[in-house]
Amino acid sequence: MNGKATISPQVVLQVARITTLATPGVLGLVEDESPRSPSAGNLTKHTLRGIVASIEDGAAHIGVHIIAASNVPLVRLARQIQINIANAIAEIAGLETATVDVTVEDVGVAI
Repeated sequence: MNGKATISPQVVLQVARITTLATPGVLGLVEDESPRSPSAGNLTKHTLRGIVASIEDGAAHIGVHIIAASNVPLVRLARQIQINIANAIAEIAGLETATVDVTVEDVGVAI
């Protein structure tokens, strides 16, 4: 069978969102209020609360902005989020992930 499958950037956003929130140590997502976001040239950027994504040449560029639990090592948490998102996008959407930028915007205590 011939044809083409296209994955919507909204699907990539949702996969990144769900994956991030499922990572132990993440308390929530926050809006990025700065103009920076993952970029590879003049790509169209798609956003969902706390997540920014763009797709170029079959590769996703993701930015996540989190609130982390205060009792977790932040660098380790960020690295785990990067791994989890890249694996989930590859498995679910069939896309390579070129970048996953994690910004810890705040820390808090889990209730």
